[in-house]
Amino acid sequence: MPQKDYSAIIQSILEKQYLLSGKLTELGAYQDKNYRLDLSGGKKFIVKISMLPEERDFVKAQTEVLLALTGDYYPKPIPTQKGEYQLDIILDDLQVTLRVLPFFEGKFLAEVDTDSSFLADFGKFLGRLNKEFAPLNNPILISQSHEWDLARFQESKNLASYISDPELRRVVLFFFMKYQEEVHPITHHLPKCLIHGDANDWNVLVQSPGSGVRGPGSRVLALIDFGDMVYSARINELGIALAYALAGVEDLISLTALFVKGYHNVYTLTERELSVLYYLIAARMCTSIVHAAKKSHEQPDSEYHQISAKPSQKLLLRWIRVNPFLFKEKMLSACNLPYTRKEIVEESTASKITSRKKFFSSNMSLSYDEPIEMLGSALQYMYSADGKTYLDCVNNIPHVGQCHPKEVEA
Repeated sequence: MPQKDYSAIIQSILEKQYLLSGKLTELGAYQDKNYRLDLSGGKKFIVKISMLPEERDFVKAQTEVLLALTGDYYPKPIPTQKGEYQLDIILDDLQVTLRVLPFFEGKFLAEVDTDSSFLADFGKFLGRLNKEFAPLNNPILISQSHEWDLARFQESKNLASYISDPELRRVVLFFFMKYQEEVHPITHHLPKCLIHGDANDWNVLVQSPGSGVRGPGSRVLALIDFGDMVYSARINELGIALAYALAGVEDLISLTALFVKGYHNVYTLTERELSVLYYLIAARMCTSIVHAAKKSHEQPDSEYHQISAKPSQKLLLRWIRVNPFLFKEKMLSACNLPYTRKEIVEESTASKITSRKKFFSSNMSLSYDEPIEMLGSALQYMYSADGKTYLDCVNNIPHVGQCHPKEVEA
């Protein structure tokens, strides 16, 4: 069904209320309507229309927050000639809200390569933002909730049935299981504040010194689209951002540590938050994948909803190979926080073998002169105490895997 063209109506409103006249080009959007306004002199603006009347109060609260932030990194609404930052207008007998926002010239994070200097800067940037968010307590935003909030991650589990690839579906269900085991029990202990909620690679603009492709010294130019702001666990902000920023990165742990260190240097993180970051990054990838799978089923010809899904699919299949125990250790180290492996009793290998013989039957033999101490497993992978990840090819593992979500559920 073709979308109705509202350009003429919107242009008339812009000319009367903002004294702005130019060419309107419709942009992609999840549920709102977005346009780029190009003036004859070269200046550009974004015209954003919230199509849901029930979100009028949320848009107003969002505007108040944007105006309260310091710096020119955010899309702060442009006032009308009467000083109003948003307008209620009628489109097809429906009351909607229109705002005019600044246009940022730069490349999206999705369009350029990620390097260490950028990730460190990105971490600092989000740390500053969340620190500014912390004292804001708008009741409308605190009560806001949406299905992409990682606090509601488990509600999306049934959407995994739309994933056609059985291997991908198995990994996605594994991380739903791990969220329930590792994250859910401590969510009420995690520090909370208002978060942007969607610092994905198409909402982050990058400025590179002297070139169109990011190089050393690149920094965040702007963060746009505050439509998913939500009061949630602070660590969710990092999980969301890293789920996109790490796409294409080779050394996942080291570059994540740089991001985390940058954030922590601005806004102090806790050991408890870092203990679940590994699973929150995976949770955001899974959220993107399952919602895209559902949209693909409902709208096979729509490409917009698949923008972040393919990179997330590739990254998730790599992410499960990352040793979560090593990951936690490196994140705590980056923040100069103490790390005690409760899973490991500090004793010699010989002493551990002696203890094992005491409590295990002799027919359960060891296969190596220097046995590998395993701390956990995930499907066909096993995680050792020395930070390595092993591919387990023994017995029935190639068929089912360790901790298969279906087996655990049963």
